[in-house]
Amino acid sequence: MGARGPKSGNELATIGPAGIVVTRRLDPPQDLTAEAAAMWREIVNANPADLFSPGSAPLLAQLCRHTIAARRIAQWLARVEASDGDLDEARWFQLLARQEAESKIIAQLATRLRLTPQSRYTPHGAAAAGRKVRTGPAPWEIE
Repeated sequence: MGARGPKSGNELATIGPAGIVVTRRLDPPQDLTAEAAAMWREIVNANPADLFSPGSAPLLAQLCRHTIAARRIAQWLARVEASDGDLDEARWFQLLARQEAESKIIAQLATRLRLTPQSRYTPHGAAAAGRKVRTGPAPWEIE
């Protein structure tokens, strides 16, 4: 007779002699704000559970922080542009430069974390995805 009560996670996750274990999703670090932690969960839950390892956690945390910063900059830009008075061009150009910098950082982090479509393609896979199957005549053959 076995142990009573619900089975532990290890008992449920282990299948056969290979010992396959279900991968847990990474929890957000304690130093993230609530908004950044929500972003973390959104990204982690939208991808396969084994995509992020503890080694990728610092990059993912920075991606969340920079995404939140980019949102704030976009809000400030909207306020500057919506002001009824004269547009403060110096402030506007500063915010645009900051937005560009945040966008570049976000793109770099997302690529390094393999979250962008371009970072997931191998040269062979990209070539196959680029091929289209034509079912009719070529456009220049149409009368």
